[in-house]
Amino acid sequence: LSGAVGGPDTPIGGEVWASGQRSPMPGDLVITEVHRNPSGNDEQIREWFEIFNASADRIEIDGIVVADNNGSHTVTAPGVIMQPGAYAVIGYDDNPANNGGINGMIASYGSSDLRLANGDDELRITFGGMDIDVVDWASGWPGAGQGVAMCLTFPYAADNGVPGAWSNSVGVYGSSTDQGSPGVASDATNCP
Repeated sequence: LSGAVGGPDTPIGGEVWASGQRSPMPGDLVITEVHRNPSGNDEQIREWFEIFNASADRIEIDGIVVADNNGSHTVTAPGVIMQPGAYAVIGYDDNPANNGGINGMIASYGSSDLRLANGDDELRITFGGMDIDVVDWASGWPGAGQGVAMCLTFPYAADNGVPGAWSNSVGVYGSSTDQGSPGVASDATNCP
């Protein structure tokens, strides 16, 4: 997959940028939604999370490491760039027929040891040994219900590592009956 991920309200996809981008630094990419408890059997293939480019720069995704308490995966996505203010989705399986109908995931981490726990777990994004963003949730956080993603409420808190910054997503997405808004900015309608 190559291309740029568009602006704040632009669908995933776009044109390839040849220059002017950089690798992520701490705080550039913010975890804004996590679907850790999808409906149905073998929920791992429908797990996903959303990131937001909070920087003013185009950010290269190739080489970021996503990890939870059990494993990690280095994202291989040469040429994939996130525009400033863009949202993107990374999940276990990037095939819409398997992942609940999400089109345009920028990367997948399938066959790795990542399995986002419904209870206590963390989601960590690193690059070059630096923490870019970390969300460490526990039982009782939003998104614990079957088929409901947890979303970072807007305006985004300076610290997305506290339960009060999160809510339950509403609205059905893709071909599933699960609630979430993958690849879309949080607002009072989809993340009350």
